[in-house]
This record gives sequence, C-alpha cells and structure tokens, in this order.
Amino acid sequence: MKKKILAAAVAAVIMLSGCAPEEQASEGESSSEVSSSSSSSSSSSSSSSTSTSSSESSTPETPQTSPEDEQYANAPAPVIASRTMPEDYSAEPVEFKTEIDEFNAQVKELPIPDEYKGSYEGYTNDGYSVRKLEIDGIPLYEVKKNDGAPKPLLIQIHGGGWHKDLDYAANLAMEGFCAVSIDCAGSGESQDGPIQAPAAFLETVKDIDTLVEYYNTKSDVDASNFGLIGSSMGGNIALYYVVYGKYKPTAITAENACPDPLTDHGPIWDCFDKGQNWQTSVWTDEQLEDFVAKVKPINYPEYFKDVWVYACCGEQDGDNPPDRMENLKNAVEALGGEKFFLKIYEGLGHETPQSWYDVETREFFGKLKQ
Repeated sequence: MKKKILAAAVAAVIMLSGCAPEEQASEGESSSEVSSSSSSSSSSSSSSSTSTSSSESSTPETPQTSPEDEQYANAPAPVIASRTMPEDYSAEPVEFKTEIDEFNAQVKELPIPDEYKGSYEGYTNDGYSVRKLEIDGIPLYEVKKNDGAPKPLLIQIHGGGWHKDLDYAANLAMEGFCAVSIDCAGSGESQDGPIQAPAAFLETVKDIDTLVEYYNTKSDVDASNFGLIGSSMGGNIALYYVVYGKYKPTAITAENACPDPLTDHGPIWDCFDKGQNWQTSVWTDEQLEDFVAKVKPINYPEYFKDVWVYACCGEQDGDNPPDRMENLKNAVEALGGEKFFLKIYEGLGHETPQSWYDVETREFFGKLKQ
C-alpha cells in the first residue's frame, strides 16, 4: 500500500537538508528520516511558565488547549519526497520498460457514484471506458476511448478545496487522451491527513510518480508521453512535479498558479484532512516560510527548460500574482528555454477559464499527440 508519511517533528523537517534538488544524491537513495521531541518540549515549556507572587495563588495554572490543538497535536510531520533527482533530468527523457507483473500497486475498481450515473452511461455508450479506481491508495477517475490504440496519459490535478472530477476527465478523454482525475494528498477520498498544504503538494508528486508507472503497464496508454493539467493548487502541484517528479512530463498547464508562492495568505497554507480542507495549521508561520522558501519551483528554472509549459493567470489574482509566473518564464528563457508560454487575462482575478474550455490550452496539449 501507499507509503505513509513518517512520524517526525515539524521543526526537524524544516531543517531537512535534502529539500533542494541539487543537494540530493543519485537516484534510488532516500532522504534522511528525522525525528525530534519539539512537540513535547513546547508542551513542557508552556506548563512550566506559570509564575506566582505573594498576592497570587500558588496553585499552577492549567495550560489551555483548544480542540484544534488536541486534534493535531500528534499529527505526522510531512517529509519531502524520498526519491532523488537525476542530474540530467531536464535534458533526458525516461525510458519505460516496466512489465505488468512487476508492478506491485494494489489496484481496486470501485462503483461509480450515483451523481455520475447519467453521464457515466453516456460516456460508455459513446465507446469510452469509465472507471473509478484506487491505485496504491490513490483515488481517481479514469476515462479513455475504448479502441485499444495507444493514447497519451493526461493527469488532471484539482484545486484546493475540491476533488477529482469525472466530467472533467471525460472532456479530456474526448480530446484523445487517457484522462485521469485524481484526489490530491489530504483531499477528497485520499487516505492522507492531516497534512500541511505544501507538504501535500510533494506527497501528490509522489502519487503522480506511482500513476505514471502504473499506466506504463497498459498497452493502450503512452505513459512515456504524459502531461499534467492543473488549476490553482493543481497548477502549483504541476509546477512542483517538474522539479521534484521522478519522470519528465512532455507538457504541463498551470492555471492560477505561482512558482514563488506567498506565505502570508493563511487559508492557502492550512492543513488538509481527508477531504476537510483548510483545517488548523500544524506549522508556525516561520516554519512554513522556511519550508516553502526551500522547495518553491522558482528556485529551479533549469528544470523547466525542456518541458512545454502553458501558464495562464488573472491580471488581478491576489493569491498567485502573475508577475511571479513572469519571473519564472524570464528565468527559463534566460537559460535558452523556448517552450514556456504565459497568458494573462486582463481584469480577472483567481478565476481564469477551466483548461478544457480554453481553446488555446486544448491546442497546446496537442503537443502530446505529435
């Protein structure tokens, strides 16, 4: 089953030296597992801070603990993807030779929910295969033309506060892809949680690795030629995947996303807990800022040089300002990259059109079919 997040203190995770790709070793080695007693020490310091005077009672005060503190006091500390980054990642595609009997993920097929029954039957009547799956603990919908012909893999990553979407996958499948819509770590039916938002991004990166490996075992899916499509949080995860993913995508879209994220927008960085998004944060503001500063994609423009990127932002997006995406585009182009496209919608905020409605984006993903 899918490897669960290791229990370790947040403070130790923030100090983890393996965050940056250039600090990682050769592929196959793992990041160090770190543990600490910071949670217990903070509790003891709180209880020992009570002072008394001659005019006060000598009875120590009992520290006040909120229900939120109790709920997350022993939350597992997220760790960065344990897999390492090949030095030539940005230049060399990965060749896949996995055989179906070598893939060890537990795959379950589940019934389609009632709310999708009408459209589900319509897709199958039109010759599409529609399945709800759990692959190595990763919940998803899969839609593809049931014609046996190899088709590019396209993974759709939802935004924060949302979940996988069968209709979204079906629309992408009608464009000629094997379309997979997933639940990100800590969201929807995911088994992960509670998990801090930026760590959920990196856990989802590992999930995408697993899915690419699984679909490489299917004769009617071209997993060596795969793309990622995401909006808001999903766009952020697509950016993180280019830097931290095990495999090189051919193309990604990143809508309403930010390669240099703001850390002063509280709800954006709170916890996800099995579909109950925006829960009480486990990390302090300082820990969050340190973590994000180490892992943010803007630090690594070289990884975007040879990947097709289509980014679009609202001109007035206060959560993911478009100038930050412009900075990444400029940095990639300064390295000689010519595959980064950016569109800014005038007068719009965090509300650009959904990708499969966007004609330019649909044409962009035609690169997966070339």
